[in-house]
Amino acid sequence: KGSSPVNLQAEWKTDEHCKDLEGNIYSVGETLSSCWECLVYTCITEERDKCTYYKWNESTNDNHTCCVDCHGMVFPPGQLINTTQLQDPCLSVQTERCEANSMGGVFINKMIEPTICCVNSTGLQPLNSSFLVPGICSSQICQKTAMHPQAF
Repeated sequence: KGSSPVNLQAEWKTDEHCKDLEGNIYSVGETLSSCWECLVYTCITEERDKCTYYKWNESTNDNHTCCVDCHGMVFPPGQLINTTQLQDPCLSVQTERCEANSMGGVFINKMIEPTICCVNSTGLQPLNSSFLVPGICSSQICQKTAMHPQAF
């Protein structure tokens, strides 16, 4: 989540307002944002034991312009969320990235890319293997380039 501009555990009873970490004062209903404006902090009141407490409430932006992962971390579109090395025969790498869709929303795009196999129309091919490509009457060899395996 990065650093929050407010202390979510702080409460004010005698002061009729909320304060951010810099000491700025906010009235009930006023907001503050962070994390690329994905997180919104609103000064609210809570009634407890016949007393009114002023405190911050954290919520996500209603515009759905950011992704939230399973751990509650917030990411803007384009940001890499996670990379995982899989233990499959192709030593594939799974990446998760926050992406914007055409309707103004966001989604987490998961991609799996093999590191020691090539992908062709019939599936995964082992590194240094040769396979026929009937559509162009030729054969290709799976070789590793500087970036990733490719068939040539």
